[in-house]
Amino acid sequence: MESVPVEVHYPSAGERVSHFRPVRDFTRISILNTIFFFITFFYIKPFKYVRELRRMGFKKAMRELFLTPSDSNSKLAFSVTLGVFCGILPIWGWQLAVAIFLAYVLRLNKMVVITTANISIPPMIPFILYLSYVTGGLILGENSTFVKFSTRIDFEVVMTNLYQYVIGSLVFGAFLSVLLGGITYLSLSVFRKKDGGAVPKSVKT
Repeated sequence: MESVPVEVHYPSAGERVSHFRPVRDFTRISILNTIFFFITFFYIKPFKYVRELRRMGFKKAMRELFLTPSDSNSKLAFSVTLGVFCGILPIWGWQLAVAIFLAYVLRLNKMVVITTANISIPPMIPFILYLSYVTGGLILGENSTFVKFSTRIDFEVVMTNLYQYVIGSLVFGAFLSVLLGGITYLSLSVFRKKDGGAVPKSVKT
């Protein structure tokens, strides 16, 4: 092997040629990076977690998520609380995205947050809408309206009385998330002792 000298020419400022357009090209690059970020954060990451859950199966997934992670009982319980609350928030279409974002920011168990945020799956939606709407009615009192669950409860009815629904969903979501988070904490305190305590995670979160 032999070293060969290489000449490098650095033109002066007046001789340099650049095709980079600062404003236009910087804007295009920024937009492209933003698109890639949203695709990764709102599609690739959730799809990866959901695929992992399906691969493991429900029983094994619950064991991997709650009994074997090295996360503390309080961290897992808080993950359940956040997931359920985000799943009930009146931001349909963005619930899972917000849950994942907060899970990353708060350094919670992402798999648990994503799993519990799916409380708003189609079979549960009518019950969530109804209970949120009724809760809002109890809070607003005389200024509220009431819809019989046996007749009709859908998005059209909810949108007609949006304020009552939003107030009710926030309160109902907070109540149910804290309740399920507390139950999770107590359950983990019992079952983890029987299972020999927490062990290192086998599922990346």
